[in-house]
Amino acid sequence: MNTLRVVVLSVCFGLQSMTTDSASTDKKVHTPFFLQDKHDKSCLGTKGFTFCNENALWLLIERPETKKYSLVPFLTPSQDGLCLEAVSKMFRSPGVVMGSCRSGGSKHWVYEFLNKNDIQLISQGLSIARGQPFHNSVSVVPTDSDAFLPLYYYPTNIHEAGFYLKASSDGYCFDGTAFRSCDVPREVLFGVGVSFSWRGTGRRSFFNYRDKERCLTVRGDRVAMGKPHQYTCMNTI
Repeated sequence: MNTLRVVVLSVCFGLQSMTTDSASTDKKVHTPFFLQDKHDKSCLGTKGFTFCNENALWLLIERPETKKYSLVPFLTPSQDGLCLEAVSKMFRSPGVVMGSCRSGGSKHWVYEFLNKNDIQLISQGLSIARGQPFHNSVSVVPTDSDAFLPLYYYPTNIHEAGFYLKASSDGYCFDGTAFRSCDVPREVLFGVGVSFSWRGTGRRSFFNYRDKERCLTVRGDRVAMGKPHQYTCMNTI
């Protein structure tokens, strides 16, 4: 079976300092970014701290009902849910998991900037910390605890360039209708969109980077480009 892989263009994986003007939560919406522990250079991923590659990129999506935000993986799918959820309940170990975008622990994330680059990630009085006993695991502590982990914010410029959906077999790129050569990227660049239903259920979709009103849709047994008001965008969770 042929599989697709994402080829990201022009990602800034090196250090990228933020300016004072850019250090506000609202301006980070839909900009893919890394959250890095400066001590060992690992990045927060969907299953703990890991390598800082495209699988550790996040999007910050505003939730109008809470006036706060959800953290959604830029690309990495998870069968457990679409949103990062802070957990601190009876019978469950404190930490973060991939869970429902409807839960309180997944739609109340905010940033507290400690300086131009370091942030404290907070959800309902809980802050991110390194877990125990496994070094790559993630835990949560009360916001006022000294044990919280300052995270270094690395924005990328993927949202300014788009990415390919490339076949693993022959290297051709999917343009929403067929696989074609990637040499002419006019119609084969995509971006990631995230939306929430009135119930709070999250959906992630691929939209055409050149025409952001069109997204990948399912029409019967075909995948094609369409507009959301005509067809439902294909859920890429």
